[in-house]
Amino acid sequence: MKPIIFSIKMVRAILNERKTQMRRVMNPQPQRGKREGWWYYESYSWSDECMDNGETPWNLDIEYFARYKVGDVLWVREYYHPLSDDIAIYEVAETPLKHHDSIEWYYPLFMPKRYARLFLRVTNVRCERLHEMTLEDLLAEGAEATSNGLAFGGLCFGEFWDRINGKKHPWESNPFVWVYEFERVKFNN
Repeated sequence: MKPIIFSIKMVRAILNERKTQMRRVMNPQPQRGKREGWWYYESYSWSDECMDNGETPWNLDIEYFARYKVGDVLWVREYYHPLSDDIAIYEVAETPLKHHDSIEWYYPLFMPKRYARLFLRVTNVRCERLHEMTLEDLLAEGAEATSNGLAFGGLCFGEFWDRINGKKHPWESNPFVWVYEFERVKFNN
């Protein structure tokens, strides 16, 4: 089991069953090769033509490189406040909390597994360029319909992406990403 951090908005989308997909930047990024129109990653190579045709470059060995594998169960780290050694409350509460504003929330990075309440099983893994997202992908990423179209906490996906990844891999750079599809599962700590 591996930990993963989501923003408050994305935890809310998981709880509301809107989020079933996530994208994570491939590290390292594939590099342009010496041959025009070719990409290289570890011992693999593929052409721009393959990507233009929608072919995944490494169908058989993709799981070797991906951080999360099909079948992996991830436990979600989120803002929390411990009440005891094995009980916590969460900033994204399923029910309103009294005195919510007076609680000191602990940063997700330091959340021990014993406090986890959300568990996700990876059901599919694929590689693509970030701009290859479809409308269905945006919805599966947790987008909400607004009067201005689809939004992530009031931002378009590109702006939302840049808030998280913009320093190293901004939206406009169209990085290669791992796309993980998942389902929420029950798990007893």
